[in-house]
Amino acid sequence: VDGAMRLSRADKEIELLEKAYKLFRSTDDDDSGDITWSEFRSRLRSPEMSSFFEALEISVTRADDLFHIIDSSQDGKLSLEELVAGGLMLQGPAKAIDVAALNKYLQNSLDSMREDLQMLRRAHEIR
Repeated sequence: VDGAMRLSRADKEIELLEKAYKLFRSTDDDDSGDITWSEFRSRLRSPEMSSFFEALEISVTRADDLFHIIDSSQDGKLSLEELVAGGLMLQGPAKAIDVAALNKYLQNSLDSMREDLQMLRRAHEIR
């Protein structure tokens, strides 16, 4: 059973890779090697986009969120590597460890912002 589950997961990953590649080829209009948000948005109703979102088990209505989450370089464009890596990362349901890691990251970010805000208040009081 464990071996069958691993095979099934591997099959899903291969399927996702194929769908990501087809989506990338059909969406990179200017052959720049990147997909802009405009290119991505213009293909939301395409069969390739629908197939990719189905493989991720994510609604196409979340396209904006998906694009910006997997844009790891934060340059407003997706490379093929970002599309594939982001898709693999998001495939399937979130695990408890993923949610816990996100919670820890957010808590650390909030703590850091609070400290920065306190420093700004103190600096303002000194003036």
